[in-house]
Amino acid sequence: MNGITECYKRYAEKQNVSLSAAKEQFNAAVDVIRESIVEDGGVSIKGVFTLTTVERPERNGYNPITKEQQTFPAYKTVKCKVGNALKEELNG
Repeated sequence: MNGITECYKRYAEKQNVSLSAAKEQFNAAVDVIRESIVEDGGVSIKGVFTLTTVERPERNGYNPITKEQQTFPAYKTVKCKVGNALKEELNG
């Protein structure tokens, strides 16, 4: 798996821009995706992925060490569904 620095380098090469411009543009795209998830409940990039927010309900559980009962509060999280084009590319 590549880190963010490798992503910046690849983006700079593909877009034929400097590394600093690549960082700025890449981070702007990530910010737009993040804002779309938070404000609109999700974002879809056709053929790549769909990110949606889902609500997880409150649930009961216990501490495995002390066996004490706990209630875990409800929360929102992000669900990712991989697009078919990407699945096909991964699997040949």
